[in-house]
Amino acid sequence: NGNLNLETASRKRRKISVKYHDEDIEECYHKVRILSNNPTVTDLENSLDETQGTPRKKKFVELEEDIIRLEDTKKNLQQVIESEKQHGNEVLFRVIQSKNEDMIRYSQEKDEINRRLQGENNRNKEEINRKEEIIRRLIEENNRKEEIIRRFED
Repeated sequence: NGNLNLETASRKRRKISVKYHDEDIEECYHKVRILSNNPTVTDLENSLDETQGTPRKKKFVELEEDIIRLEDTKKNLQQVIESEKQHGNEVLFRVIQSKNEDMIRYSQEKDEINRRLQGENNRNKEEINRKEEIIRRLIEENNRKEEIIRRFED
């Protein structure tokens, strides 16, 4: 409501307490209370400005500017930190993606080698079966010849 009540410290009241010494505030507070029935915080601030002049006000403004600069710096640093985190996550993602691609390529190469070996095994089995068939025929032919020889000798 803007009424001057030192117990209910508003933002403006805190600003005044940083800007001026406690004794000066107390002195001007009593002066403003005497001059006005319903003084406001703004009345107190105006009285303090008239009494104290500008040097302290300038110092307060400089402090406010320093605070604003520090807050801006803090925000910028937080943005840099977030950016670095994001960049770090992107790098980690790329490394993981690269490893996944390597594993997929390795798996495909392994599958291709297995297919070739399976084909080679099948060809070897066919070759073995063909040779076994030749051996079986040779044995049968040999058995027939032996049978013929036995008949001839008898």
